[in-house]
Amino acid sequence: MNIKKCAFLLLTTSFISSHLLAQTAQISPGSIADTLSGPVQDASPSLTRGFKPRANPDAATKVCDPNLNVALLEKTGTKGEALTRTLYVEAVPKIDLDISFKKGEATLLPAGEKQLDSLAIALKDSRLAGQSFVVAGHTDAEGGVDYNDRLSCERALSARKYLHDKYGINDNSLIPMGFGFSKLKNSDDKFSEVNRRVEIRKYVPNMAN
Repeated sequence: MNIKKCAFLLLTTSFISSHLLAQTAQISPGSIADTLSGPVQDASPSLTRGFKPRANPDAATKVCDPNLNVALLEKTGTKGEALTRTLYVEAVPKIDLDISFKKGEATLLPAGEKQLDSLAIALKDSRLAGQSFVVAGHTDAEGGVDYNDRLSCERALSARKYLHDKYGINDNSLIPMGFGFSKLKNSDDKFSEVNRRVEIRKYVPNMAN
């Protein structure tokens, strides 16, 4: 086999492998629905493309939508960190989604939109219909606290807007929260890309960590 033919085969194999890897990175609607419709764990009590929002999470509750924040405060009768513990509950079904954005922005990339398309289909599953979910934005530790808090919040809002505008999913059923790098998935490597994610958690009223 000559050198040119070998080089061509190597390039072809590399392209196919990269293509398959990109495909497997997407989480299917069925997998999302299966995960989010799972049982709540036993927990012992303890304390769109081009969309560029400018929003910081509420300092106490981490909720990114001021109006929804007020509504939740009134509805639950809790405030501050107590509301955060009610919204972000460790024991509930949850899933991390690798939703792609432009670097340092809340602008969705095509791969990010595709993953949100799968999420939208999952949320319309009969097992999840009529329920509410927390859309929590997370970042790695590159940059300051204020910068990453804002970025995580803007990305959560961007994901929610896409789901609402394209699929008509009720804004109030998606609770956007921004945690910056305060909840790293890989604390051993603060700059790891796995820390840059959007987390979907089922909201179970009257339940707290």
